[in-house]
Amino acid sequence: MFKRMTACLLAVLLCCGICACGKKTDGDKNGASKTIKIGVLLPDGGNVGTTHAILQGVRTAAEAQKLPEPVCVFNVTDVSFDESEPISAKPAESETEQTTEAEPESFTLEDGEVVVRAVPIPKQEPIKATEALAEMLDTACSVVVAGDAVYDELTASLAARYPDVTFLQYAGTHTDLANLQPFTANAAEAFYLAGVTAGSEGVKAIGFTARKGNPAEKECINAFACGAAAYNKEAKITVRFTGVDMDLSLENTIPQTLIEKDKCGLLAQSVYTALPLSVAASQDKPLPCIGCGYDMQSDGGSGYLCSVVFDFGVYFGQAFTALADGTFDAAAYNGGLKDGMVTLSAVQHASDQTLKAVQAETQAVINGERDIFEGFKSAKNGYAPNVIIR
Repeated sequence: MFKRMTACLLAVLLCCGICACGKKTDGDKNGASKTIKIGVLLPDGGNVGTTHAILQGVRTAAEAQKLPEPVCVFNVTDVSFDESEPISAKPAESETEQTTEAEPESFTLEDGEVVVRAVPIPKQEPIKATEALAEMLDTACSVVVAGDAVYDELTASLAARYPDVTFLQYAGTHTDLANLQPFTANAAEAFYLAGVTAGSEGVKAIGFTARKGNPAEKECINAFACGAAAYNKEAKITVRFTGVDMDLSLENTIPQTLIEKDKCGLLAQSVYTALPLSVAASQDKPLPCIGCGYDMQSDGGSGYLCSVVFDFGVYFGQAFTALADGTFDAAAYNGGLKDGMVTLSAVQHASDQTLKAVQAETQAVINGERDIFEGFKSAKNGYAPNVIIR
């Protein structure tokens, strides 16, 4: 009898063991989570626009979940690789030393000093992407965040070769690997609302300081133009480009040109420092202005309206949790207003009419009732008809 009971017990245990080795079920979600370690690849010092927002999002999410300090490697500019060669981990003594962040740069206007906030600039020499990845693998990183589209082909190749490492690729194009998730932010929705704000305020000549005009930025400019036109048919948006991701001098002089030469009465932007807002605030009569990147209310003065705000911590919080509890799904992620990944800050110094319009349009976009590009027809240059490119 005892032998029979023992045999039955062993059979049950064996069956449970076999089931435990199979595919994860919903019951696994309540099991113990594994600790993950994160590596971050950035093509710059983590001080420029989207890459800065990504870096901050990773750090915020990791800290909230009490994960190890992310291994961040900056100035990873060489993305060449050979698929036939393995990524060789470097010895510990030759690891790249993490550097401290420099003090934020400042820019001085005639009426006083304006600090360009949230611009950490690590002092680190450029490094090859494969060397940076070797460092991450050597320090047991199980997740690699690639903070720029330049790494797209490299991460796709490595994801196929290293199935135990999960790659999160910003603006990625590969969707066929279980350990590679492309992610991006649907900033156009928030820019549409920013345009609604500008149009509702009744200003006809709107100046826009932009970066390089890549497809994503062009979409945001067009969304802004559509929002403005929806509430002011006479609104014209004059766009001037810096031609680079960040230029402190041009981000000061271009807004001034938009005011003096183009006679613009409201300033908006897709650059990520508050310099254009500081220019608007420094006028004899402060101009209404709209920021981008973070809430720039303290820089915009009495004319400040709102800012398009990025929070990549929303995405990384979800991704890290899913990776830790075994429920990760590599389907492409595009977060917008509904997710809270891109939002419009609270509108300030605006009319009641504007506040009601923004509130209504926000809900319409979130509920899927508003197609921000409904009926959109671009000019020959790809921009909205009410956009003037200088």
